[in-house]
Amino acid sequence: MTHIEVLRSGMLTTVQDWPGRTGFWHVGVPPSGPMDDLSFRIGNQVIGNPEGAAGLECTKAGPSLRFSTATWVCVTGAAAPVTIDGNPAPQWRSVCVPAGGVLDIGMVTGPGMRCYVLVAGGICASEYLGSAATFTLGAFGGHQGRSLRDGDELSAAGGPEVTNGERHPRSQ
Repeated sequence: MTHIEVLRSGMLTTVQDWPGRTGFWHVGVPPSGPMDDLSFRIGNQVIGNPEGAAGLECTKAGPSLRFSTATWVCVTGAAAPVTIDGNPAPQWRSVCVPAGGVLDIGMVTGPGMRCYVLVAGGICASEYLGSAATFTLGAFGGHQGRSLRDGDELSAAGGPEVTNGERHPRSQ
C-alpha cells in the first residue's frame, strides 16, 4: 500500500475512474468520470493498471504529491510541467517516484485543460452507485465527495516493486 500526501491540491483535482458513473440520469445523477477518458485509459495501460482504475483528474493546475514508497506513475492529458523531486519528468511514460519523493504538476499549458495522474495499482476510493468517480455537486464518490485539499491523505493499491528503477512483480 502506498500513502500519498497532498502537499498542494491544484485548482480542481478529483478522483475519477472509467467508465465512471453512468445510467443514473433518471434519478438526477449525471454521468461522472474523466473528461478525457482516452488520456485516462492510456495512462492506466502505460503503468499496467486496468484501464478503469481510479486516478486523479487535474483541471488547469496540478497537484504536488509526496509518495511514501517508490511508486510508478504516469501523467497524461494536456501538456503541463512535471517534476519529480525538482527534476523534469516526461508525460505519457511510466516514471518512478522514489520513496519520500514529490511529484509536482504545474499549470496546464494546453492544448486542453485537464491532465491525469495515474498511479500503479490505482487510487483507493470507495465506490458509490458503482463508481469511485467524484461528483462534487452531489458530494459523493472520490475522496470524501469533493476535490482534493492541501493536507489530504490518499492511498494507492501499489503495483510492481521498484528496485534500481526497474519494475518487478510483487510477491503475494
